[in-house]
Amino acid sequence: MDGMLLLEIDKDFRIVSRLDARKARWTPDGWQITGGTIRRVDAENRVRTESFDSRLVTLPEHIDDFTQIQKLPEAMSFLELRAYVGKLQESGHQVGKYVVQLYSKLSFPLVHLIMALVAIPFALASPRSGGRAVGIGVAIVIAVGYWMVHSMALAFAQADLLPRPWRRGPRISSLPASAPPSS
Repeated sequence: MDGMLLLEIDKDFRIVSRLDARKARWTPDGWQITGGTIRRVDAENRVRTESFDSRLVTLPEHIDDFTQIQKLPEAMSFLELRAYVGKLQESGHQVGKYVVQLYSKLSFPLVHLIMALVAIPFALASPRSGGRAVGIGVAIVIAVGYWMVHSMALAFAQADLLPRPWRRGPRISSLPASAPPSS
């Protein structure tokens, strides 16, 4: 890999160190970096610079993280997306849009159950109130309305326009079974 730049950040997203290198090569022991400079930022925001010719660096990223083609969230299964969101969350990335996709994979299949429960009263309606044509028409209107509300809610959530009901961020390791904890 030519031209490597690695930024190390703390939990508040402040730069702790910056590594610039001309070349990086994967070895079984880690990344062999040549022609590099490390800049470290201390607590007083002073920068210390150290240059080197060659150095072996161990990083949490494996060569497969760069060579694997990442699927789109829409193409991932629920378990794949859950693992991906957990991995991103552990590394400190914002995962809000991916969590929306994750919960959408749970909520959208429930449309069939909801539509069945909504349709039962219309199926039991008396023939005097308009008959089957009215029942079918109402069911179609309800289905289209549900789909529109679901799609709009997804769009608003992906654009981060909906307020989050939790303050500390979503926990991916276990889906919420009850109301989120209050701070």
